[in-house]
Amino acid sequence: MSSLSAFSGVGAFGVTCLLLAGCSRTNDASAVRGPVQDAGSSSCPTPGAPTVLARVASPAIVEASGLAASLRFEGVFWTHNDSGDSARIFALTRTGTVAAEIALEGVTATDIEDIAVAPCAEGSCIFVADTGDNAEGRSEVAIHRLPEPHTLTSGTARVSTIRFHYEDRPHNAESLLADPTGELYVLTKEKLGPSTLFAVPTSGDVAHAVAKITPPLGSNLFTAASVARDGTMVALRTYTHAFLYPVLPDESLSVALQRPPCVVPPPGEPQGEAVAFTPDRSALLFLSEGNAVPLYEVSLTSSSR
Repeated sequence: MSSLSAFSGVGAFGVTCLLLAGCSRTNDASAVRGPVQDAGSSSCPTPGAPTVLARVASPAIVEASGLAASLRFEGVFWTHNDSGDSARIFALTRTGTVAAEIALEGVTATDIEDIAVAPCAEGSCIFVADTGDNAEGRSEVAIHRLPEPHTLTSGTARVSTIRFHYEDRPHNAESLLADPTGELYVLTKEKLGPSTLFAVPTSGDVAHAVAKITPPLGSNLFTAASVARDGTMVALRTYTHAFLYPVLPDESLSVALQRPPCVVPPPGEPQGEAVAFTPDRSALLFLSEGNAVPLYEVSLTSSSR
């Protein structure tokens, strides 16, 4: 691991961002706050150049804010819109087409910000995080849970809802982590200071802080997360970077996210708020808000060292 490599090439604007920690969106790409793992590290895959797989063909998807690979359907990723849309999710294929649109029965969407898929008693479940709170005034937020459907057919689905509040105060959170072990976490989006990783009890009630995390480079604002299907790696993204955190056997995510991460430069996007591992962890997919946005793939080649 190298601290010096993380600080190379920092200009005056980057130093200002580091001192003030108040930069936003994509104009803060040069900010440096901490060390990252060297590109040659044995635990860091080598990222390829972003490749456009397709453009999102559906006019219904205009503010994509989350992305998660299906455990049941090959080549399908679940996504959703940001605030302002009804409570619904889309089965998006690698060709940019929508294979199914599912409305969450009885749910009123406030600000859905991320989505995850993980094993559950029913086989595999989709978790939809209605945790956005730009004004930091919501007394309660929610994660909606539904089994993955057996067929890709548009319609409605019943959900169970985990309602909770944070142990300290309301937070804006746009990143959901669903560990294969069944644990759920949300990561807050903070303009100033570190973000907080909260463990969410599956029965609801109170979410407890388990870690403080700061992006080492670029934007200070976490916008999405993804846990690899095998649980061995976590991806966190901001508007300017993506970070990979290897997870050791029997290690909690709160511990894994304390180490300096590997860095993956994401594609240039107008407002990147979604990231997902492919099922085999060989690539990351990226998606942005906007009309007919590209679905990007960045390959991750394992180091031979």
